Amino acid sequence: MAMCKSLGAVLDWKNNMKPWIIHPSTKEKVYIILDACHMIKLIRNSLAKVEFLQTINGKATWLCIKKLQSYQSKQGLLAGNKLTGTHINFEQKIMNVHLAAQVLSKSVSAALRFCQSDLELSQFEDSEATSIFCEIFNNAFDILNSRCTFAKYQYNRPISEATYKSMKLQIREIINYIENVKLPSGQTILTSQKKTGFLGIIINLKNVFNLYDAYHKRNLKYLSTYKLSQDHLEIFFSAVRSRFGMNNNPSALQFKYAYKRLLTRAQIGGSIYGNVTELSYMPILYATPNITPQEEIDTIFDMDNEDVGDHDYLSSFYTLSPFIEDIIKYIAGYVTKKVVAEINCNKYKEAIITQNCTSSLQKKKSMGYPI
Repeated sequence: MAMCKSLGAVLDWKNNMKPWIIHPSTKEKVYIILDACHMIKLIRNSLAKVEFLQTINGKATWLCIKKLQSYQSKQGLLAGNKLTGTHINFEQKIMNVHLAAQVLSKSVSAALRFCQSDLELSQFEDSEATSIFCEIFNNAFDILNSRCTFAKYQYNRPISEATYKSMKLQIREIINYIENVKLPSGQTILTSQKKTGFLGIIINLKNVFNLYDAYHKRNLKYLSTYKLSQDHLEIFFSAVRSRFGMNNNPSALQFKYAYKRLLTRAQIGGSIYGNVTELSYMPILYATPNITPQEEIDTIFDMDNEDVGDHDYLSSFYTLSPFIEDIIKYIAGYVTKKVVAEINCNKYKEAIITQNCTSSLQKKKSMGYPI
């Protein structure tokens, strides 16, 4: 940001912000686009390092996300998200984009709301503000990371005539939300030392639309904001480092030969240990049942009955928590959807589909879209 300011950009939130510089030759505006991945990591870091962030909806806290991860770990199932201990204790992988994006996501937001409103768990009674915080920055990141024109969700689509108005309204809400975020001391986040990530999101949201407006006049049909990401450089540099055994300090000659070698390849692939790679495989079907104590079972069954005593009916008798029951319904719905897509026989389809087994989490995650 200091470089941008020295080139003439005005990035101060209160001082009539002008997030662009003037090209010295063409006199056109050069819009500043900060890397959205780094901004989302900085926002995650800010949330994790303070007691809470005061928003227009209440206090957003890192503690709520820690509680969700801990509760899911104890239950043995994930509520449609990817939270692990690594996401909570991210200090050793602070540069990993996936860990930040998967925390500030609509999946975590839906899981928090599910635990609060549907399961009515006491430890999540104050999680509404945190849920909205995750959803707001998920939408912002989606707008700044759009790729496919035919994406299912609105904010995953590129900026075009079809999405322009709705996205414009959404970014106004996001910017208004960020402008009202405060630290525990009462200081506005945009005037504090932790402003970079939040201010960067505002600058990016404004400038991607400024960029679209400028080039739409030149017959640009849509703007895929992922093209403005720094991921491409990250992957390329990761591939260069991998040529030297992950050496971060190659000589000029080594870099020259590695660069030529990479140019001749049809595809560049970074290291599996890079900051923009996928996380390791995470099993989702593992569940630990809560075994009903023997005393409770004895009250249900008459143990003196010969028919019961002759057989081991109790070895598989157990109960599941409401959380696990709903997650199993959610997983079953996904499996059913995939199976039905492969079946041509209507009788088989009718046999595996039911209308009386809807998951509350599924409703939260669908957000009004067709399931």
